[in-house]
Amino acid sequence: MDLTEEWLLRAADLALTHYSIGEARLVEVTNRIDGIGNIKFRVEPRNKQGRFLLSINYPIEDVPKRDVIESCLLWLAALCRDTDLVLPKPVPNRAGNLVTEILSVDEVEESVVCTLLHWIEGKKLSRATDFQRLPSVHVGRMGAIMAQLHQQARNWKLPTGFTRPIRFGSEDMQALLMGLYGRISRAEFAVLEEASQYIDGSIGALEKTDQTWGLIHGDLHPANCVLYGGEVRVIDFDSCGFGYYLSDMAQSLMLLTAPDLRRVFLKGYESLCKLSGSYRRTIEAFLIKSKVRSWSLRGEDRSHPVPQFITSVTRECRHYLVNEPFLFAG
Repeated sequence: MDLTEEWLLRAADLALTHYSIGEARLVEVTNRIDGIGNIKFRVEPRNKQGRFLLSINYPIEDVPKRDVIESCLLWLAALCRDTDLVLPKPVPNRAGNLVTEILSVDEVEESVVCTLLHWIEGKKLSRATDFQRLPSVHVGRMGAIMAQLHQQARNWKLPTGFTRPIRFGSEDMQALLMGLYGRISRAEFAVLEEASQYIDGSIGALEKTDQTWGLIHGDLHPANCVLYGGEVRVIDFDSCGFGYYLSDMAQSLMLLTAPDLRRVFLKGYESLCKLSGSYRRTIEAFLIKSKVRSWSLRGEDRSHPVPQFITSVTRECRHYLVNEPFLFAG
């Protein structure tokens, strides 16, 4: 269905009737459905008592079900309670539920799941360029924030029925490589294919213990952070799920190409959570896999260039195959 502006506003207005915030102005934050079917609005109440983020989860293929969305909000609510982090706290509806389900909007006879969060004030960062220009103190703080998330996840008892997807590690890297087949040279593909066998074996052999595996943010990069008064704040937990804590770190380090910034991020993390002596090679495995996944997902667009990516990841694979560290290489 082609979602018109009128339909979106109608869905948003219907959702807000379930919350006790009074009349409000809606400002669309996203101009398209994102990867998991969300359309988001900033909600500005007329009484000026704070601002909110309203998400309309349209029922398209692979959109999370209600219990999956609710589980994300349950973790967010627990994080707000258990840590001192400034996070988008969920707002219950009048019935006390964290999600609101509208059975139909105009002619669309499909349920629409809606959520409301407190708006996090701050300046949005761009995905890549601003990350490289962030002061080291902010990068270190991001590492410390990730450590706080992991600490809370280790100690939090999951509610009955809690369900989130598995993130990073369940898919086969060789399968991911098929998204690059025909877009890179045979020699480059051969290097990635050889490394993938070792990487899949290494990740597959990792133990899932309370100290290594649990709930992770899954997408902690600059576009999911804001700066407010010199403070880094993390937002957007839509991609949270279960995974290895080191894979969560690799996702962030993938966008930190400067060795010094990677060290600062890890130092920030270790200010709260110490890493084992063998963490470096495991992060490198997840880092390569994250890069391949990122570009494999763009595989349908055969016109999208990959020269810079392939030069980087092929070099890292060659290092990995001979156990030569590259995480902090220039």
